Parts: sequence; C-alpha cells; structure tokens
Amino acid sequence: MDPAWTAALLAIASGTVSGLRPYFVVLTLGAVKALVPLDAAGPAAGVIEAIPDMLAQPWVLIVVGLLALGEVVVDKLPYLDSAWDGIHLVLRPLFGAALGYGIGVDEGTGVAVGAAVAGGVTAAGVSFGKTATRAVVNMLPEPVSNVLVSFGEDAAAVILLVLSFLLLPLAAVLAVLLLVGAVMLIVRMRRKLAERRRRAAGAAGSS
Repeated sequence: MDPAWTAALLAIASGTVSGLRPYFVVLTLGAVKALVPLDAAGPAAGVIEAIPDMLAQPWVLIVVGLLALGEVVVDKLPYLDSAWDGIHLVLRPLFGAALGYGIGVDEGTGVAVGAAVAGGVTAAGVSFGKTATRAVVNMLPEPVSNVLVSFGEDAAAVILLVLSFLLLPLAAVLAVLLLVGAVMLIVRMRRKLAERRRRAAGAAGSS
C-alpha cells in the first residue's frame, strides 16, 4: 500500500481508538514498534514503519503503560469514570491529532496535516460519544451496565488496533462506522434533551 494511504488510514484507526483509550493506543503502537522487526512483520511492515520512533522509547512505554492501566481501572468505576472523561474530553482529540501528525510526518507536511486532522476529528467524535454514553449509563440503578460498557470499549479498542496491523483498510472502515455511530448518538441525545426542556417549559407555563 502507498505510504501516504497507510498513514491516512492508520491515523483514522488510531484516532478513533484514541477517543476511547488514548494511552492504550500509544502503548500498543510503541510496543509493536519496539518489539517487532520490520523484516519479520510481513504485511504489517508498512504500518509499523509509519509509527513514530518516539513511541518506542522505554520511558514513553513506561509512562503510558501506567496511565493505560489506571484508565482501565477508573473507567469501570461509576462517577469516577465521568470525572476522568471530563478531564480527557479535550485530551483525547489532542492525542488523536498528535498521533496522526507523527504518523504522516515522513510523507510530507500535507500528509502530516491531513493525518492530524483525521486523527483529531475521529478522536473528538468518538470521545464525545463515549462521554454521552457514560452520562446515560451512570443514571442506571446498578453498576453492572457501566462495567459492561467499559469492557465493550476495551474490546473495540483491541479489535481496531489488531486489525490495524492485520488489515488496515478494514480497521479504518470500522473506525469510521464507530465515529458515525458516536455522532448519531450525540445528535439523538441532544434532541431528547431539547424535548425534555420543551416539556419542562410547557409544564412550568401551564402551572
């Protein structure tokens, strides 16, 4: 595959996962870059080559590894996950954009900027969708749903990253579908909130 296309598709896939698990993305990409030699990577060699060398630095892997572990734990605790989401609502898109830029920088400024935009936009859409979903789940009377949703996000992140190395175009397609689903969820929730406000205003006016 053309390196520019590889960079673009990997930016979309990694950006989408950044909207769910930003530290896990950096940890996975960095670990693969550090541990898998290109001559043994087979079809994944082009993808591995696009990963920024900085992510393979030991200190980066240690820091993001600890943060990824903390995120996995906190993300399954009701209300604490909402606080974590609030802090990372802006950070996740920044992760996606930074990863995209780093992935595309070797292919020129145009590709790097385009990859940064793709990574940032996909991360932002999925991040807002994740936050909206958790706001609803945390209103349920039992904590099981919160844990199940979190495990679902873990699984989605793992699947997309694995596919990024095995079949990158499919990973990018699934990433876009996840983004579309997140946007649809956000729009639907906004409509419901607007409807509730209209009902509340109507009830207040009638009383």
